[in-house]
Amino acid sequence: MGIQLNCSKRWFGMVAVSALFILSSSLRADMLTFAQQSYLEQVMRTQIKNDSDFQSIRAEWTEAHKVAEFLCRPVALNTLRKTHPEVDKVFLGNGKNGGLTLLSSSLLTGTGQYRAGGINWVPFSFQCALSPSVGTVTEFTYRLNASALGVRVMAPGPVVRMSHHMVRPPL
Repeated sequence: MGIQLNCSKRWFGMVAVSALFILSSSLRADMLTFAQQSYLEQVMRTQIKNDSDFQSIRAEWTEAHKVAEFLCRPVALNTLRKTHPEVDKVFLGNGKNGGLTLLSSSLLTGTGQYRAGGINWVPFSFQCALSPSVGTVTEFTYRLNASALGVRVMAPGPVVRMSHHMVRPPL
């Protein structure tokens, strides 16, 4: 009887730990407050005109990626232009959903890159602070970092297409 009770306690303990892990993981997946989620959806609706695209992004992107793209990126562009007027494009993250961490409902961190002069991509790390009660970005800070972990420098500038010419060597 004592052995069976010991096994039951051990089994119950393992189940309890597993349940807590699963519960904490699911809570962490949706960190935004209701106000932030509503604001994010409103911003997404104004920027995404096609309902199919909206539903796809809503279902497939992580909260961190949506916050980065629709809330933090526009503020990042304005912030970077204050010190680097030649900046014309900003990417936050390092791939589909990589390089971004939503630490809490009020802080997104990660790596990104900006394009300066249409050619040079400059990597940086950043913090994007959000208002938990409203959802707006309250602060965007960045640090230039040429060796930011996980950063892959984007392809430079536009692609120039040239027509093919056949050149024959003289005979």
